Amino acid sequence: MIDEAVDLMGAETVLAHAKDIDATGKVVAPGQGVVELGHFVKALHKAGYKGALVALREITGKDTAHTAEAWRKLLDLPGIK
Repeated sequence: MIDEAVDLMGAETVLAHAKDIDATGKVVAPGQGVVELGHFVKALHKAGYKGALVALREITGKDTAHTAEAWRKLLDLPGIK
């Protein structure tokens, strides 16, 4: 589904929103769910997307550090920078 969406929108994409969900559809911390966020980030990069990646999620306490670290790792994937 990610590839199809990026292929369909590609150069027309002006803003990307990412979130992870579990198998029931509940929003969870990045890397804790079923969405292949690394694949999503790489597909956007491959398509030439240079815009913002919005990742809104209400987080508190220990989730804050986990979420920040997960996004750091995703944005440091080989070939992204």
